[in-house]
Amino acid sequence: MQTGQLATYLQHDVKAATETTAIRVAEGWLLSVTTSLTWPPSPVPEDLWAWAIELAAIAYNNPLGLVQRITDEDTRAWSTSRRAEILEAAARRYGSGVMPAFSDSATSASNFPPAPRWPDAPGVCPSTWEDCCP
Repeated sequence: MQTGQLATYLQHDVKAATETTAIRVAEGWLLSVTTSLTWPPSPVPEDLWAWAIELAAIAYNNPLGLVQRITDEDTRAWSTSRRAEILEAAARRYGSGVMPAFSDSATSASNFPPAPRWPDAPGVCPSTWEDCCP
């Protein structure tokens, strides 16, 4: 992808450093599923280029990968399925056909081991906040 193509696709100005980062993120996502290609492919197949620009736009518009953001009276929601659809199509076309073990769903945020019990000494609970943090 060449400099300026993301801005053209988005139809507004994009700082060069931000564009480069979004493109690198998209390339990283594609690299993880396009195991049959030498990276970067030359020439770049049209479908791969189209997926790359769309993934770069996803990375640019939602760099934190949020599902929803609520601020005062403003609510924004993002689809998490399009990225997965693109990567699945790329994996079928240029990879092993098997997606890597990652999830794009909001439920992935809850897949952590249980937190350690607080306070550190099991069964000991300070009676007041001041007892805990003087």
